[in-house]
Amino acid sequence: MLEDLRRRLRGLAKLVDAKAKRKIVYTDFEDEFGEISEAEIKDMPTGTDEHRFRQKARAYLLRHEDQPTVHKLRHNEQITEDDLAGLEEIFLAEAVASPEDLDEVRAMGGLGLFVRALCGLDRQAAQQAFEGFIVGKQLSAAQLDFITLIIDVVAKRGVLDVGDLYEVGSPFHDRAPGGPDDLFSPEEIDGLKIVFIGLLTTAKPTMLAA
Repeated sequence: MLEDLRRRLRGLAKLVDAKAKRKIVYTDFEDEFGEISEAEIKDMPTGTDEHRFRQKARAYLLRHEDQPTVHKLRHNEQITEDDLAGLEEIFLAEAVASPEDLDEVRAMGGLGLFVRALCGLDRQAAQQAFEGFIVGKQLSAAQLDFITLIIDVVAKRGVLDVGDLYEVGSPFHDRAPGGPDDLFSPEEIDGLKIVFIGLLTTAKPTMLAA
C-alpha cells in the first residue's frame, strides 16, 4: 500500500513549484498505544471458502467433462495417483483451487470423491454398475423401482452408502420405510454393498504398476 502511494506521489512531484519557498514543518508525535498485544478477531471465517471453491470447481468440471481424469470419474473408470496429481496441477494452474483447498479435500476423502460428488456419474455407467446385481434375479416391480431410484441417486451424487437407504426423509424411505430389508434379503443387501464399494473404489486412486 505504501509503495503504491509512493509511486503516485512521485508522479505528482513534477507539478510542485520548486521556486516557491515553504516553511519547513517539524512534527513530534508520542506513541500513546502502549505495548503491542495480540487481539482475537471473533466471528471471522477461518480456512478455505468451501462454497466459493465448490462453485469454481463445479464450473470448471462442467466445461471440461472431456478432461481424462474427469471423464474417468464420470464413467466409473478406475483412477490412479497420476490422474489425481495431474488434475490437482490443473486446479492450481487455473486458479480453481488453492493449496489449502486441496489439503481440505484430501482430508475429506480425496479429490476423486470430491469431483465425483460434484459432477455425478454418467447414467449409463451407473446402470452398468448394477447390472451384476440385477442379472439372474427375478425382481418384483417394487424391487425394480427401488433399484431404479438407487441408480438415479447414484447418477446425481456419484457414490452411495447402504446407510443412505435407511435415512428417514429420503426418497428411499418413501418406498421402503423399513429400509432395503423391506424388499431384499440379507444376501441381496450384501450384494448392494459390494456395488457401492465398487463405486467408491474407482474414485480413489490406485498406484500404477511398475
